[in-house]
Amino acid sequence: MITEAAVRLDENPDGIEPVSDETVIWRYLTLDKFLDLIVKERLYFHAISQLPDQFEGGRRKGGFVLDTPFSSPEQVAVPEASYASCWSLDTEENYALWKIYLGSAGVAIKTTVGKLKEAISFSKVPESFPLYIVKVHYGFNESGERLRLLTTKTIPYAYEKELRLVVYGEKDQQGLYGSVDPLKLIEEIRLSPFSHNYNESIQTALEKVAPELKSRFVNSEIDEK
Repeated sequence: MITEAAVRLDENPDGIEPVSDETVIWRYLTLDKFLDLIVKERLYFHAISQLPDQFEGGRRKGGFVLDTPFSSPEQVAVPEASYASCWSLDTEENYALWKIYLGSAGVAIKTTVGKLKEAISFSKVPESFPLYIVKVHYGFNESGERLRLLTTKTIPYAYEKELRLVVYGEKDQQGLYGSVDPLKLIEEIRLSPFSHNYNESIQTALEKVAPELKSRFVNSEIDEK
């Protein structure tokens, strides 16, 4: 079951490097997820336990934490009811992320950490779930601390340069939604550079859904034959 979640920001978690408001971030979205964001004005947080990397959050198969390369699976269970919205810290669009996550159809939205903070609503239930904004660490986790576990990935994923929004919520859910203002959030919208035959139709359709975002469409800087 997916439910609506109000979130509040915790900007200074212990032992976590702060991220500047001026930091540029990107999110690559399929068209259906982009439309969901701008029409329903909400941001999806996926259950970390269901993400594809078997070592996600420092865990190994079977749901156990991998604190070091030689950890025993009897150590500490992976934190439950933890959810993430994943962004890229690239200053410009990323060819590999277009290819791997979207292929020939989709959009990339560009924003900053400061605009993301401003766009997310924290006012509905002020004492509800805290939200953390954390740079992902690539390698093995040595601390065992919950938030660091949830923002650790293996080195082969380092090309993602991921910034992760983490929120704790109810158990047994596929994900959570946080309220978001697309006009405050989105700085630029770029259509996939690999969908040349459909870009005009896609842009026309999106402009009808959200005409106020029309001026924020920017052509991709990637141009392949």
